[in-house]
This record gives sequence, C-alpha cells and structure tokens, in this order.
Amino acid sequence: MFIVVIVVVLGSMNIITLLLPRTFLKQRQNFKNGERGQLAASQGWQFAPYAPELLNQWGRISPFTLQGDRRVAFGVIRGTLNGLAFTAFDYQRRVRVTVRGSIIYSDENKVETVWAVRLPATMSYVEVARRALFMNPDQGQIPIAYRDLNRGYLVQGQNPQLVAELLTPQVVDFIIDAKLEGWTIVGADLVYHEENGFTRNTTQEIMQKLEQLRYLVSLFPQHVWQKYGTPAPPMLSAQQPKMPAQPQFAQPYQGQPSGGYAQPQQGYPMGQQQYPPQAYPQQQFPPRY
Repeated sequence: MFIVVIVVVLGSMNIITLLLPRTFLKQRQNFKNGERGQLAASQGWQFAPYAPELLNQWGRISPFTLQGDRRVAFGVIRGTLNGLAFTAFDYQRRVRVTVRGSIIYSDENKVETVWAVRLPATMSYVEVARRALFMNPDQGQIPIAYRDLNRGYLVQGQNPQLVAELLTPQVVDFIIDAKLEGWTIVGADLVYHEENGFTRNTTQEIMQKLEQLRYLVSLFPQHVWQKYGTPAPPMLSAQQPKMPAQPQFAQPYQGQPSGGYAQPQQGYPMGQQQYPPQAYPQQQFPPRY
C-alpha cells in the first residue's frame, strides 16, 4: 500500500510540474497564431499556424544549430512589405530537462522570432553577430575598418572582399544604432533572429523589425549584387501550402498588444502533440540533475 501511495504522489507531482506549464505553452502558441493570423489577413499575406519545413530551410545557421529538441516553427507569416518578400515566424525548442529523484521537475524551453527577407541576388555566406562574453577577439573575425564593429561584433564570411564592400560606414552605423545583433546572409536570404526572454514580439514589433531589415538591405551598395551574386529566385513559390480562406483564430487582433498577455511559462503539452510532426533531427542530451 505504501508503494502505491508513493507512486500516486510522484505521478501527481509530475502532473503539477509538467502538465500545467506545457498546457500554458500550447495556449501561448494559439495566442500568437491568432494575432498573426489576423495581421496576415489584414495585409493580404499568407499565414500558417505551423510550418515544420522551415526548420531546414536555411541549413546549419543560428538559431537552428543550437542544442535542443521538440523543435517547432509556428505563427508563420509570408508576404511582401514595400517590395520586400519576407517570412517571419517563431522558433521554439526544449533546451533542458531537470530531474530530481524520480520526478521530472521541469522542461526549459526557448523561443526566438526569426525574420527572413529575400535579397536581390544569391550571395555567399556572411554573418554579423554580437560577440559572446569572453570570446577571443580574433576568433574567426574578418577585420573591418570600423573599431566599434570589430570590438562588439563577430564578422564572418566566405569572401572577405564581399564583406568589406558590403559593410559600408552607413551600414555599420545602422547595425549598431538599430542593434541588429544576429543576422546571416545565406543563399538569397538575410535571416535575422532574436530571443524572446520574458515577453513576446508583438505584431507591431514584427512590422517594425521588417522595416528595419528593409532599410538595411537598401543601404547595401547596389553594385555588390551584380559583382558577387547571381539572380535570386522568388521567396513565395507554388510549392507553398495553400492557406484556408477564412482561418479560425484564437483571439481577435485589435491592432494593439493585449494587456492581459501573461508572462511565458516553460514546458510542452503532455500526450499527443497538437501540431504536425517536425521534420528535424531530434538532438538527445542527458537530463540535468
């Protein structure tokens, strides 16, 4: 009888520590999908609640190379803003499982918003990212003739001459002023991402970042597209899944952030997943004790 009581107690604790936060995480996905679905409908853009194909869209670049499993791409908007084709979505992954005794105490999850904008040409790899703490200042760095950029940012690329011509004084100033601290040119796209810490990127913030990326692309010298690139294919193709004519949204979009939006919790819904299986190799890592 005592053993039965222990099993029941442990099972109840697992329900409390996992079921509630995982349920809330699913509700947060639904909330974001509702907001973004309404935004897409108002702008004539495409919307998809989940898009597992995006997990492999841009190969092995950050944040898709970071450790984690249960990866999800959700809240996907595709469209064109002032002539700039783009895709924006949230990328979620589980980064740690904490176990205490026989109890799975918690799942730790991270969410990043990703913006990908189509460039005028297909280019070789270029990355500009904020330096990690204690990083060797010469580690993988392409020297740039701007002290502030060299000191605070890691600049990498396959073609140093392209990088030198791409990062003009105007481009460098805007990167620093706008704090565009994590973007990569891969193929015909510029991919930017930022982590959602204790909040979310609202639809207004998504639009603002799109405008910043559009302006960044306009600052790049026009001659680099002809000199170093090849013509880029369109971002939106016939292979994209068709969107429903009148999707059902979780909550109406009112054009302003919801004052009742709760702080994000950690975890995943228990039981069968409510989103399509994700076509990404799941990384295995040991539980943290």
